[in-house]
Amino acid sequence: MRSSFLITLIAITRLVCGGPVTTDNDAAFVGTIDDNAAFGGAIDEELANILNNSTLQMSGAISEKADGIAINPNSSEPIALSKLSGPSQILQMHNSRRYYHQVAPLRWSQGLANFAQSWANQCHYGHTNDPRFGENIAMGLPTWEATMKAWSDDEEGLFDYQNGGFSQATGHFTQIAWRETTLVGCAVQQCTRGLYFVCEYSAPGNVRGGYRQNVFPRRGY
Repeated sequence: MRSSFLITLIAITRLVCGGPVTTDNDAAFVGTIDDNAAFGGAIDEELANILNNSTLQMSGAISEKADGIAINPNSSEPIALSKLSGPSQILQMHNSRRYYHQVAPLRWSQGLANFAQSWANQCHYGHTNDPRFGENIAMGLPTWEATMKAWSDDEEGLFDYQNGGFSQATGHFTQIAWRETTLVGCAVQQCTRGLYFVCEYSAPGNVRGGYRQNVFPRRGY
């Protein structure tokens, strides 16, 4: 149960218009990843373009943050980072969940992944406070699969789809399912408190007034 954990949760956001994506093509929701971009060197130009094209601050939209998820690790034995899921798997975990919530797949951004890695490497548990990106963090979970479950699966049933709005209990999920978000980049680092998972998103989600236009119920509900 979550009450047994030392809990904290994190995310950010942006306003958007539009409705859910409707398609019977499951393959369309797997997402795309450029192997050269995803596994190559730093893509500083891509990150610069994201930053330069960000209109969140100029629009006056207000992003909201959820606290992050942190638990005391069950074992003090570190897990080899090389054994954790890589970019393709992390992207698929995001997009399979987005598919069920009727929104288009994300694309992997190595620029965002580099930004996430630079933050994770500091082992400073908390938000970057950069309003240009959405952000989810977790500390002490054993794998990306467990992290995505905590961020999305454990939260989606708590969200009020009828009225929308921000909640500390659902802020990770709403960022993952946010319709306007198109890019994601993630990283992980081994810290003294356990594995530190960080994902950055563009455009950011969880913007006030944008929930009903961006977060939709599961298909068939």
